[in-house]
Amino acid sequence: MKNVTLSFACLIACVALTKAQTITSAWSPTPWGANQTYVVENTPAISPGAAGQSQTWDFSAVTSDSSYIETIVPPQGQIGNSNFPSATVARIIESSAFSAATYFNGSSSALTYLGSYSEASGFSANNIYSNPVDYIRYPVGFGQSYTDDFDADIGAFGVSYGREGSVLVEVDATGTLTTPFGTYSNVLRVKAIETYQLTGLPPIPGASTSGVTTTYSYISEQFPGVYLFTYNISDDNIGNLDTTMSYSDPGFQRVNQINDNKLLVFPLPANTLIQFQSNESIHSIALFDLNGREVSTTPFNGASVAELAVSKIPSGIYMARVLYSNGALANKRIVVSH
Repeated sequence: MKNVTLSFACLIACVALTKAQTITSAWSPTPWGANQTYVVENTPAISPGAAGQSQTWDFSAVTSDSSYIETIVPPQGQIGNSNFPSATVARIIESSAFSAATYFNGSSSALTYLGSYSEASGFSANNIYSNPVDYIRYPVGFGQSYTDDFDADIGAFGVSYGREGSVLVEVDATGTLTTPFGTYSNVLRVKAIETYQLTGLPPIPGASTSGVTTTYSYISEQFPGVYLFTYNISDDNIGNLDTTMSYSDPGFQRVNQINDNKLLVFPLPANTLIQFQSNESIHSIALFDLNGREVSTTPFNGASVAELAVSKIPSGIYMARVLYSNGALANKRIVVSH
């Protein structure tokens, strides 16, 4: 009887562990969030860590080369959105050099990548999937795997070509993850092996038209839409390996964030003052540049109308993070021009 009781207790514990490490469509990114991501280039000496259950991954020592702020918004009105009519959400990245939007369809069964559009210095590039690829299929749990084919049309700098192939996705590990921002339990690791071919390109000496990209993504149900850590290995099949990593600051995510349609901001671009109007009480406004550095924080102590002085701030694009008195956050892209 003792052995039966012990076995039953172990079964209950395993079921509880599995439930805690199963992610549903509630994890999908939703509009009005913002995330700060740090990028680490070319670090092949660091391993993505072991597979299996109850692993420990420690990436606390990695040092980023750059960072950017990514905003999650509705797809309507974003650059290139007419190419993605089925999109439910867009991720926007803007810098002084370029603007980029990636488009997804989120449903109860999958988060599907539809493609991307970017603009820089008068040029544009698009990556439009005629056969989209499922990033994640729900529910996500240890041992889940699937294969998905894809087909995309790419246009950049006046050149058009195709990209096709398949991706093998496997949730190959669970465990505890440590990044420069902290330690997180009940993390799932999603491993994706993408095999691709490029078609329709003119011959380019020494260039590859095929390759394999392996991506390890570490996610948790505690942080919807956030990739806590990503490890990417690109192999072009002619001897070139490119390893990059990125990690996010979950603390940059909003808590109880409100829809920022309730927040009016004008004028844009601004020269000396920007006015924020809301039907919520504004506690403070923080400005961040596009590298994620905090430029200023101004208290407003519950005002419904807040005027932010920007005359001494260099011209450029910024993210304004509005903290309300009830603890909610809203994010707005602003432009300063002198």
